[in-house]
Amino acid sequence: MRFGEGKMVEEKSNVLISFLGTTNYIPVNYYLYNKKNKVDNTRFVQEAISKILCKDWTDSDRIVVFLTDDAKKKNWENREDHEKQKIIGLYEKLQNLKLKPQIVPISIPSGKNKDEIWKIFDIVFKTLNENDHVHFDITHAFRMIPMLVFIILNYAKTIKNISIDGIYYGAMESLGTISDIRAMDISQRDVPIFDVTEFVRVFEWTIAVNNFQIYGDAKEIYSLTMDIAKNSRNNPNVNIDVIRDFANKLKYFTDAIRRSLGPVIIKFEYETLKHLIKKIKNNNIYALNPLLDRISNKINDFKSNDVENGYRAVKWCIEHNLIQQGYTILRETIISEILLKALAKSYFKNEKIFKNEKIREGIAERLSVIALKNRHDKKENMDGILPDDIRQKVDAEINECIAQIFYNLGNYRNYINHAGFKHNHIKANELSKQLSNFIKQLEECRKNE
Repeated sequence: MRFGEGKMVEEKSNVLISFLGTTNYIPVNYYLYNKKNKVDNTRFVQEAISKILCKDWTDSDRIVVFLTDDAKKKNWENREDHEKQKIIGLYEKLQNLKLKPQIVPISIPSGKNKDEIWKIFDIVFKTLNENDHVHFDITHAFRMIPMLVFIILNYAKTIKNISIDGIYYGAMESLGTISDIRAMDISQRDVPIFDVTEFVRVFEWTIAVNNFQIYGDAKEIYSLTMDIAKNSRNNPNVNIDVIRDFANKLKYFTDAIRRSLGPVIIKFEYETLKHLIKKIKNNNIYALNPLLDRISNKINDFKSNDVENGYRAVKWCIEHNLIQQGYTILRETIISEILLKALAKSYFKNEKIFKNEKIREGIAERLSVIALKNRHDKKENMDGILPDDIRQKVDAEINECIAQIFYNLGNYRNYINHAGFKHNHIKANELSKQLSNFIKQLEECRKNE
């Protein structure tokens, strides 16, 4: 993959992005996280971040500095002050660090109008390569540049699969005014570089929560939650095991619905997940708390070892437009409920019988026979799959109203499972509408049992 002036770089390279301003910066001592990571007596936060962050980077990585023509003259190149004293620019400062990453200056317009802003957008976006790990220094990014670059980075996450690994801000104002700082001895000018990446994660959480609410998919939540666990290893206020367990169980549950895994839906440890949600609220992870309340509400009716979870899952499918899964789960839940009443009494004690294909097929047959009994003037099929003793127990538990629903939904389920390759055409919106109708009809039938 090519970058800049045509030099080849490897995939998944690191890139530090920074913007250089025109101010005559005051020398300070910048530090990141703690004063063990401190760079003394430097005018440039870019020098400090590069020395701390990029020391183990390779020659396939890059330090990219965007600069206007003015910034190039005043702070990138060496110059002389009014007393003819040499002032070393950022370029030489970075070279003197003798780091392996490429040092890449890129000219940009000053952003005086909309066209120039779009040009900056285009330049920054084209600078990013597929799969880049991006670190962004926003300290001297002027006017609207931080917001613009943040938008670009999130756009590039989708288009180029980059990751935003760090956002940094040199908090010069923590020392006071410029006059206050000038009055200080250099040994007192310790300036923290804040890692504000967690605020960027709020945007990522927004997307993750939105996808969860619309699609019922916890994939992004899982990924972000696992990142929290990974990045909180040294935080005594965060219980990593609880966070990791929560992420795994939530993803396992939503994956089970999306894959129509009936046994998992029935016996999933819902109470454990509810308990984890309560525990995780005490971890002071602010981005998670609103989401936890929503998840809690959505799983509130689910209970461990309960066949009726299948019906609850169908409603979940309707809410999240998982129509094919909804038909599959509804059909199999009707069979499972009759099996439970007739032959089992507990899923955990009789799990094997619930997975017995012959018995399940036999129950489906009996449901169809009973549904058709009043439609056709013919005798029931007495020579079906089930032995007589089991058939009698099954028949005793079959409600004719439910049998009729089971038979009717079969046409829709078969249509969608055969990808629409059937003689009778059913519109997509009708498939969704009918699934909602079936679950409503079923509730009425079960009330009257």
